[in-house]
Amino acid sequence: MRTSSAKTTFTQLTVELPEADEELAQLLLHEGGATAVEVRDSESPPLPGVTAPRPGEALLVAAFERSPQARSTLRKMKAAFPKARATLEALPNQDWSTQWRARVRAVEVDRLWVGPPWMRRPHRQVRPGC
Repeated sequence: MRTSSAKTTFTQLTVELPEADEELAQLLLHEGGATAVEVRDSESPPLPGVTAPRPGEALLVAAFERSPQARSTLRKMKAAFPKARATLEALPNQDWSTQWRARVRAVEVDRLWVGPPWMRRPHRQVRPGC
């Protein structure tokens, strides 16, 4: 995957289509120049806070470094899969290697705190006998 620190946005192409068309649609996205493709289907449950596909459908999210590639791929996708619903949007450049941390939360059960190493346990006063 090529990256550019000067680049401020990517173009995201999101496609919803019948699950039976998923693999061919993935191929079309890769051949169109997508630098990344996320697949959401019945194979695995979606992450918390992430849009899930409708029953019987797949949701594909592809990132393109260049907008013309994304627009061209969108036209090809609509021609190949007339039932597909697709949208294009600008996607701000983010450090995805750390962005996922925003969705991770700590859990407290009684006096036990379970959280990721980058979070600090909130200071709480412990009462004797508790």
